[in-house]
Amino acid sequence: MRSTTFAIASIALSLANAQYPASLNIPPDLDLDALRSNSLYLRWRPSYHVLAPEGQMNDPCGPMYDNTPRLSHLLPTFPSTCQIRQHFLVAHHLNRGMITWSDVSGWRNRSMLAISPSPYPARDWLGVFSGGTQPVNLHGQSDGNLTLMWTGEARFPDNWQKPYANHAKAQFIATTSDGGKTWQKYVGNLFLTEAPGNWDITGWRYPIFQADQELDSEDAGPQIPLCTARASDLTNWTFQGALFEPTQNYSFEGDATWTGNWGYNFDMRDLFSMVEDANYGGDGVSRHWIVDMGAENAYRFHPVAHWSLYAFGNIEQRANGSATLDVQAAGGLDWGNTYALNQFYDHVCDRRIIWPWSDEDPNNYGVKAQGFQGSLGILRESFILVWHHVSAPAEAVTEGPDLRVQFVDPYQFRMNVSPVGLELYDGC
Repeated sequence: MRSTTFAIASIALSLANAQYPASLNIPPDLDLDALRSNSLYLRWRPSYHVLAPEGQMNDPCGPMYDNTPRLSHLLPTFPSTCQIRQHFLVAHHLNRGMITWSDVSGWRNRSMLAISPSPYPARDWLGVFSGGTQPVNLHGQSDGNLTLMWTGEARFPDNWQKPYANHAKAQFIATTSDGGKTWQKYVGNLFLTEAPGNWDITGWRYPIFQADQELDSEDAGPQIPLCTARASDLTNWTFQGALFEPTQNYSFEGDATWTGNWGYNFDMRDLFSMVEDANYGGDGVSRHWIVDMGAENAYRFHPVAHWSLYAFGNIEQRANGSATLDVQAAGGLDWGNTYALNQFYDHVCDRRIIWPWSDEDPNNYGVKAQGFQGSLGILRESFILVWHHVSAPAEAVTEGPDLRVQFVDPYQFRMNVSPVGLELYDGC
């Protein structure tokens, strides 16, 4: 990354070469596209959010809590060339309190990189995309090793609106035995190289995985499209079908203003379960399943073309033995611009943490001078909020005496929405 320098005698510099720190005003008629690279690097750069040292920050890959050293891990993706969406890399960050994050081995000379594309013609030569991480080895054992699964890209362009090209994507595995300082690509790569059978797909990526005994007992798996693997062999996965397949531009209960719109394509989706918390009106026993997903090209009630949504319900078994999600509620995880959410379970505080990604706003204007695009959003805690004794609307029908929805609040502060009061983050 090119360093940014400042000069007291900046008035002597031409506008095309000037540096604009946060303390200086920018002339309103200045063409930001005419400025040189990184000249606006510190002008609007956030100081709180996790973001790449250069280029476009992308999806939050593999957030995870490792109980052995009591460290949280994050492996976000960003491109190797500023403003060019190719050759994506995976960086690695560590944290003990989820507030201040440190690059593993530092950030200079890209020392924080965990995974890079392989040479051509490997199935990941064009880039590495998001996935999941767990503090287990390839046999599902907690022995200090970490396992990362991600998607490798071999063909561009990559867009759900174009026909999916065979062999465009495959899933990869890497492991580390030194806490993430060095990662080794699994010698047996690849796995889940193609969609099964004649399945008509728009993409084949983002292997987000986790262990769950409840899923095991129901003969279901850890992701959508749903796949299973025995804990003793995380390299051997079996396709189990789709949890649900809505029609195009479907809205649960028909009202996008409340439940969102599922668009034409699901992106960065994951599956996890949560038990009702007595602190939020629950019974402390009932378990429910949540699917978080990004919906692309959704109905334009939402101001952007992609939307962060959730579906809430119970997993049941079809006649053929595959699993299906009986959706009971749905809604927006974020009514703003954050997208491509990933999640992990915080074992210390017994909570589910969701991490979103925020794309850039200015439609690529001035981004070369800015030197970076986007950042990760503020952490959020996801829990089930139960309202009791809810009265049905005058012209609608609801089932049951209670209403259950997924409730997501900012991780630093809890939104002042009844019955949850405003609280500052205190560690747990």
